[in-house]
Amino acid sequence: MNTNSFIGHSVSIEEAKQFAPAAFATSAAPHIRSKNYNFTSSEEIIGHMQSLGFELTMARQSGTKSDLWKNYGAHMLGFQKSDLYISDGNGGVEARPTIILSNSHDGSRPVQFDMGMYRLVCSNGLVVKSMDLGRYRERHSRMDLAGVKTMLDEMIGRLPKTTETINRWVGRDMSAQERQAFAKEALALRVGSDREASEHEIRSLLEPRREADRATNLWTTFNVAQEALTRGGFMLGERQARAITNPWADKTLNESLWTLAEAWAG
Repeated sequence: MNTNSFIGHSVSIEEAKQFAPAAFATSAAPHIRSKNYNFTSSEEIIGHMQSLGFELTMARQSGTKSDLWKNYGAHMLGFQKSDLYISDGNGGVEARPTIILSNSHDGSRPVQFDMGMYRLVCSNGLVVKSMDLGRYRERHSRMDLAGVKTMLDEMIGRLPKTTETINRWVGRDMSAQERQAFAKEALALRVGSDREASEHEIRSLLEPRREADRATNLWTTFNVAQEALTRGGFMLGERQARAITNPWADKTLNESLWTLAEAWAG
């Protein structure tokens, strides 16, 4: 079983116990004696996700010779729901919203959930995160299992609408002129509207980085522009643009790009 796969491949409980044994700890590590520590069982979270229709699709834990780390250390679990996906426009699946749990039972890290849209971008199985859909992170002393479940339910409740919106974008094909106009507006979100983008910059911004980026629908155009604008590498004047490293600037740009794409969807 490939534990790195995010596109529709389930991991059985027995396989997960092999790949991430610490996820199945039934108590906190013996050295944790603080009354403020709330044991947040990853195994119970798996059960809660399964009750909501999500399958376990990834289980990871670093290899170690330490029994403490093996039985209680940091681990990572991924979840997907079979009926939540982004169509590739040809009857296949291009992307799936995925929830990733990072947890530990030895106090080494807090409980963290990351929700994102993951795309299968080439035939060799490469998967990339194309959209951040939210993050939750809390220390064990501040959140119990009931609170974690409530937070998860709120995050998951947003997924169907998001998936429906993106599938609408997949069905919105764009002409070359429309894609250039979209890219021009997208670039202005990063550099400002008082600067006129050159044709060279627009072409560079829309340059596909992989075969899956050659489609001309709104979803693919959005992804190509988003990756270039946030990660850099496209031509800005006579130099290559740098990646955005400020998390607040990155968040603002992504929110603005989403609003722009919704406007283009009509």
